[in-house]
Amino acid sequence: MKSYKYLCLALMTLAVVSCSDDNFEPGKPSLPTGEKVFVSSDNDTKFTISLEEDEIGITLKRQDATEEAMIPVKLASSIPGIFSGEESVTFAAGESEATYIVHVSKDMLPFKEYMFEIIIPEEFTNAYLKDAPSPRLTCSVTKEDYAVIASGIFTDNVYKEDSWLQDLEYSPMLDLYRLPDVYARGTSLYFHFAQYPDGTSEFYFTDSDGNRILPDNNNAITMNTGIVHSKYGMVVLSVMEEYGIGYDEEDVPEGFVGEFYFVGAFDVAAGRFGIGWQTFDITEWIEKPWLKE
Repeated sequence: MKSYKYLCLALMTLAVVSCSDDNFEPGKPSLPTGEKVFVSSDNDTKFTISLEEDEIGITLKRQDATEEAMIPVKLASSIPGIFSGEESVTFAAGESEATYIVHVSKDMLPFKEYMFEIIIPEEFTNAYLKDAPSPRLTCSVTKEDYAVIASGIFTDNVYKEDSWLQDLEYSPMLDLYRLPDVYARGTSLYFHFAQYPDGTSEFYFTDSDGNRILPDNNNAITMNTGIVHSKYGMVVLSVMEEYGIGYDEEDVPEGFVGEFYFVGAFDVAAGRFGIGWQTFDITEWIEKPWLKE
């Protein structure tokens, strides 16, 4: 019982062809009577898909939704054979949106980021008009086997001084746990957890590959929160293991079935906001991976 609780691959330049001064050919200008097609700004640019998923839909739009139109589309990637798609997309008569399907090869390695680019040829766009919508979209794609295994309430008693709904995910391939988007969207906390027959357990934070994060010179485990303070910049989480870190199923608030806990400080270059308990109180376990035989 506890008596004291309560960051990618380098961006690769994607090109359909490589050019030099000797073989340069200018693009074709937009057609005044063309469909003026562009990539919707509502599209995601970072995709995470399951091991079984094999396609991604990209929304294209046009300004002149009159007759049916077949518009050429170029799909480019620096790694051949991973992404494929049709050479055109069809807008139905009267429709201003169409979905271009990018097929993802089963040869894509899990937990590795791949990139592709969608390009609408210039003559079908407003490419040369000021403030025209973009005719291009660059995306990254990663396959993984993380799945939600528990849900509950995460409480930050220091920086946000708030509680919120939180999922816990687990990857069988990596034998790794993840709190996705815990402090800010796009930034997760990863950790290893194990319970043993003798009643002992093991809990420590890792990077996204499962490598244990070791204490720094201040005896703290430091991780990026994804929070950017308007005045002081990036906020870093410093976990103080000496104050206690672990998992409990007995000394938990009423209505919860388990709790992960640790003490964290929130640091910026100018100093520290404070230090205190961070807790993830679990309302439901969908699966307990450590109980698998």
